[in-house]
Amino acid sequence: MAGSRGAASWAKRFQGRGDIETVMKKDSKVYDLNNDSRIVGSTEAGTKVTYLASDIYEPKSKVALKGFDTPVRVTFDNIQKPGLRPGDLVSLKPQAFNIASETKRWTLSEYNKKVYNAIESREDLKSEVKSYLYCLMEYYNGDKSKKELESIYENVKKELPINNINKDFGEVIGPIGIINRQLFSDKGIRFSNSSRIYVPPRPNEPLMDYGIEDKGTTYVISAKSGKTTNTVKPQDILGLLAKDEKKNRFWKNTKQYKILNILSRSTAVMGPIRAVAELYPNLIDKKIADKTEKNSFKAENFLEFISKNDFLSKQKNPTATQVTYECEKIIMEESKTSKLDMTDIFKDAIENKVIYVRFEIGRSGSGIWEVTMSDDIITKGKKVSFRSKNSRNNAGDKLGLQP
Repeated sequence: MAGSRGAASWAKRFQGRGDIETVMKKDSKVYDLNNDSRIVGSTEAGTKVTYLASDIYEPKSKVALKGFDTPVRVTFDNIQKPGLRPGDLVSLKPQAFNIASETKRWTLSEYNKKVYNAIESREDLKSEVKSYLYCLMEYYNGDKSKKELESIYENVKKELPINNINKDFGEVIGPIGIINRQLFSDKGIRFSNSSRIYVPPRPNEPLMDYGIEDKGTTYVISAKSGKTTNTVKPQDILGLLAKDEKKNRFWKNTKQYKILNILSRSTAVMGPIRAVAELYPNLIDKKIADKTEKNSFKAENFLEFISKNDFLSKQKNPTATQVTYECEKIIMEESKTSKLDMTDIFKDAIENKVIYVRFEIGRSGSGIWEVTMSDDIITKGKKVSFRSKNSRNNAGDKLGLQP
């Protein structure tokens, strides 16, 4: 018996569950967000996709799709439907708690009310998860003691998706902790009771997971979990530089800028290949690389590079994504050396523009916080290099820079 499709499947498996991370079930055409009859590309089965919450069923649904920098649309029935097990594939990102808005700036009271109500009403969250998240909110709002939080955490910790809480709910609790605990005070920043909170509707907004506005200043905050920050895409670095004519003029004719520009204007597959052609034209012919796309790729045109690569030289017929991955490895390694040092161009781009906030659940259930200003990256000499999220079988994401 065939499973439910269309509106019935949406109502059963997607409605009211916020943004849902899943994969593409079938190869699919990709459509423009605002004109769903205009094809802007294609994607393969198995590609990671985030279904973006909607109040109504849409045959061509809005998604954040690997390989595309902004939301697009795909045929709903081509998206793998998540299971209905409690807590399975549920989103803990701000966009799933009804606080994301293009225009709304929340007072702390309004923000709290929205998140509390969302936690209570979400049927996709296990009761243990609800209990802990609600208590964590209360703790950072001063309504629960640390002992009370520790007690709840001890009882439910085995049922908690700790990694998702650190990575995603850290973005939700972040503004509350920052304002109520004055986490920026040692950086010379204190927030008033009139502070406003902004959460962008797009879950992968460049450099911003949320913002806090106070006294005429907007503080752009990038959340991180663990020891690393999110990667910043080449097009975002170039966009930031473009806002400063002096810096843009300084970097425009450099090797670093050229590599960022190549990666920005090319696809995730061809960008690294063209970048290596720029760096090492003796290994890859620049003219051939510029003319080649994934669907026209021929290994015979890249024999010089293939023959000198340990992995590729052993393959009978290397694919475009395999060549891409090997090129990414070269770019990542070069960026860790003086040959392609990306640290200074990254620093110039983000200077005075972003604050990194790390949140992580500690052993007792309360949060561990770490605040890093963009100037800290500059003064502490942190190295910035390229990072890839791809593999030899999948090149769906562009290289990004990460301190």
